Amino acid sequence: MSLPAGVEASIGGVRVTLINVSTIGALLEHQDRFTILGARIHLQWQGREAELPAKVVRTAIMGRREGRVVYHTGIQFGPSDPASESLIEAIVHSAEPHVQPAAEPQFSGDDTWTRRIRTPLAADEGEDTWVRRIKTRATNDDNGSPYIRFHLTPSGWTKEFVTSPAQPHDGFTVARDAADSAALQRAFENADDETRYRLQCAIAAKLG
Repeated sequence: MSLPAGVEASIGGVRVTLINVSTIGALLEHQDRFTILGARIHLQWQGREAELPAKVVRTAIMGRREGRVVYHTGIQFGPSDPASESLIEAIVHSAEPHVQPAAEPQFSGDDTWTRRIRTPLAADEGEDTWVRRIKTRATNDDNGSPYIRFHLTPSGWTKEFVTSPAQPHDGFTVARDAADSAALQRAFENADDETRYRLQCAIAAKLG
C-alpha cells in the first residue's frame, strides 16, 4: 500500500511516519517517544488538518537507525469532529491500492518483558528485600482511587493511590485490583529503558 505524498503526522509534538492507515487506526514509525495515555495524532495533508484521539494498542522495537532505536506503534483512532474524520477518509481513499485496515505490529526476536511477566516467579532465598522496600507515600490518601502508581526510587519501590492511569517515567500505573503488580515490579526493575517503555505501553493499552 502506498500512502499519498505529503502526509505529515505528529503525536504530542513528536514527528511520526505513517506506514499504514485505515479509517480505524494506523501503524506508525518513530524514534522519539511520545505520551501514551491521552495521546492525540495531528495530521496535515493538502492544506487540511485533523486531530484525533490515538489509543496505543501495541508497540515494538524494530531495530536501530543511525544509533537510535526505531519503534513501530499501532494506534486506534477515537471519535473526533467530522472534519478530522473526513480527512482520514480522504487519505485512505487516495492510497493505492485501496488500503486495508492497519495491522498491529508484531514483536520480533526476544520478547523479554512478556516472558518476565508470564513466567512464574521463582522462590527467593532469604529475605525478599525488593518486596519489603515497597512503601506507601506518606502524603498520599487512598480516597477510593481506582489506580495504584508504583515508582522505582534509589531506596526501593514506593506506591501511591491515584485517580489517573497515566504512566510515570520511573515506574508504572495499574488498576488497584491488579493481581500481577509483583511480577511487573520485578520485570521493570530488571529491564533496560527500551523494555520499560514497551512494558508501560502494554499496561496503558490494557487500562484503555
